[in-house]
Amino acid sequence: MQKDKLSTCDLVIIIIIIIIIMIIIIIIIIIIIIIIIITIEHGTFTPLIFTTTGGMGKECLSYHSRLAELIVIKKGEDYAKTISWIRARTSFARLRSALICPRGTRSTVRKSWDFRNIDIEIENTEGAIY
Repeated sequence: MQKDKLSTCDLVIIIIIIIIIMIIIIIIIIIIIIIIIITIEHGTFTPLIFTTTGGMGKECLSYHSRLAELIVIKKGEDYAKTISWIRARTSFARLRSALICPRGTRSTVRKSWDFRNIDIEIENTEGAIY
């Protein structure tokens, strides 16, 4: 007697079904996390969505604008310089994460930054960000 063997097409279908099930599970987990954040923590969830070309989603754009407004109010800086500084920091953070994904990190701890102790105008000038 010869055992039934799965063809390549059958294996591909099984793999696709497994991937779809995994995606559905991930979506359910994300929905549960959002529900927990909203109901228990009484907070909001704003996903920061970026395109591969550097564009931002609507909520991400409003988040950056609000963050710039708060920094301008707190530090008394110029809005245009502040928003360009935030965009530059975000761009470098995305670039850093894209580089770390394939090669891994070489340092154990990433130092955090505190915007209260920096001068945005000097940062923009040194980085040639306008």
